[in-house]
Amino acid sequence: MKCFMDVLVGDEEIYKAELQEYDRAVKYLGKCAHMLGLDPSVAPCDLDEESSDLVLDSYSSDPAWSAQGKCRMRPPEDINVGRLVFELHQKQVPKTCENFKCLVTGERGVGKASGKSLHFKGCRFHRIVKGFMMQGGD
Repeated sequence: MKCFMDVLVGDEEIYKAELQEYDRAVKYLGKCAHMLGLDPSVAPCDLDEESSDLVLDSYSSDPAWSAQGKCRMRPPEDINVGRLVFELHQKQVPKTCENFKCLVTGERGVGKASGKSLHFKGCRFHRIVKGFMMQGGD
């Protein structure tokens, strides 16, 4: 059996918020580009500095749009930097494989005594030795 975990670098909540801000700019540009003399098919990140400033000024002065929150002209940097793939040998160590799979999927919920989540999501790696090992946890 194979199991995988995506490795993220950065704060997932900040990334999601910045992505929403960029999506707002995409939607605003799609609706209002013609009023600004811009091509609505052009992505906000592809605009020159002058056009970007025009969009940001127009957005911030539009009460209906600006009430939705900030917008940004550049998409956030991707925080997904890779995927770890683990091959689990069920025939040799079935209980270990089952426990590891449950920590990856989070299907066991929270610990009875500790009340902590029983999964790897959000765990940070504090030591990485390339080609050898990674250490992490709380």
